[in-house]
Amino acid sequence: MRFNPYLGGTLISTAALAMLLAWPEPSRAVAPPTQDALLEKQFATIVKPFMGTYCVSCHGKDKPQAQLDLVSYTKVAAVVKDFSHWTLLRDRLIAKDMPPAGIPQPPDKERLAIIAWINAVRNEEIRKNAGDPGAVPARRLSNREYDYT
Repeated sequence: MRFNPYLGGTLISTAALAMLLAWPEPSRAVAPPTQDALLEKQFATIVKPFMGTYCVSCHGKDKPQAQLDLVSYTKVAAVVKDFSHWTLLRDRLIAKDMPPAGIPQPPDKERLAIIAWINAVRNEEIRKNAGDPGAVPARRLSNREYDYT
């Protein structure tokens, strides 16, 4: 029997294909959640229940005190968009001004968790916008420069 190079190549490539198909697939590592996803999860599981328990009675839809409606914040993006109010809220929680006397007070552990979450949102936004100077206005001429134009 003569050796046929074409048939031998076919057998070798068929064997190689069979080995590749039998080769175990590398395990796919699950990527860790992003910081945004983690903040969103914490907002849903920690912040919203806290606000519902201690804040919404005064800062809800119906006549919100200090014009602060905490029910309107449904996502972290809404918090970021109006972060000045959340900075004030954080400061009030740190000073223990809110909730006011006469309303059940949250345990310090819960209060610190909300403060830490607000700080984490701030730090994440700082990280995202690092190096961005924001809007750069056009340079105006000084009086002297204007006189010489």
